[in-house]
Amino acid sequence: LHYIYGTANNSEMFYTKNYTGVDSDVGELAKYFLENFKTMGNITVISIIRDPIARAISHWFHLLYEDFASGLNAWCKGKNIFKDIHDFLIEEMNVGSSGGMLEWYNCEMKRTFDIDVFAFPFNKEEGYGFIQKGNVRLLILTNEKLTENTNRIGKLFDLTDYQLKKTNVGMSKWYSFLYDEVTHNMPIDGH
Repeated sequence: LHYIYGTANNSEMFYTKNYTGVDSDVGELAKYFLENFKTMGNITVISIIRDPIARAISHWFHLLYEDFASGLNAWCKGKNIFKDIHDFLIEEMNVGSSGGMLEWYNCEMKRTFDIDVFAFPFNKEEGYGFIQKGNVRLLILTNEKLTENTNRIGKLFDLTDYQLKKTNVGMSKWYSFLYDEVTHNMPIDGH
């Protein structure tokens, strides 16, 4: 699950226009997990993070894809796509106490497992962090260094021949031409 706490509480933290609520069976399973995870033995969580700006741009395209006809038509009729994405980035950064881009860890890891990931060291150069608290092992990997750190996933589960399969790649989607244009040509202050 992308959202454990959110699923158990039918949270509005689901970023989709067509969200209609969690299936009751999935919600009950998440509630059961929240109530009992401390007695379930070792739990391993892998979280992959990415550059906040790249993530927000990808999120914008995901929302475009959900409603691609009106989104693409609006852009084709003269809408300034760079301004639209810039406004979206500002909105994403200003949501919640840490900004929407970082709020997931407070909403999910802190509420679910009482793990404040920001209180632990993170090796930015290597692109990973490992946290053990109680019966929960949390491996945080950056998307930008995922290929280099694939072996960390294998080691975590004692797998000798683990290979990572990439899916959901923006450059292989129908809007790849537009994604490429934005990621290579959008001016962002300080970047």
